Amino acid sequence: MNNSSVATELFQVERHDPVRDAEERGTFRTEFERAISQCIKWGFSIEECFGMIWEETLEKITLSEDSQPHVYNELIEWAKHQANYHPSPHKSRG
Repeated sequence: MNNSSVATELFQVERHDPVRDAEERGTFRTEFERAISQCIKWGFSIEECFGMIWEETLEKITLSEDSQPHVYNELIEWAKHQANYHPSPHKSRG
């Protein structure tokens, strides 16, 4: 294999596959939302679970560095919407 072939092969490996990235983002969101829903069922608030679930899901499902901020912001918005329907049990205790 000559140097040109090696360089081409390395370039192809480093490029992001948009279809694969989209699949990973979808899988990540699904897993994250499932885990948050389970936390709510256990009586925890979304605020209590969000960071921990984010980190745990990143350990299970790889997201590219480019995708992480985008997915994080989407999930923040999703969590805000969910919090309207699942208020924190701790806030109502006064």
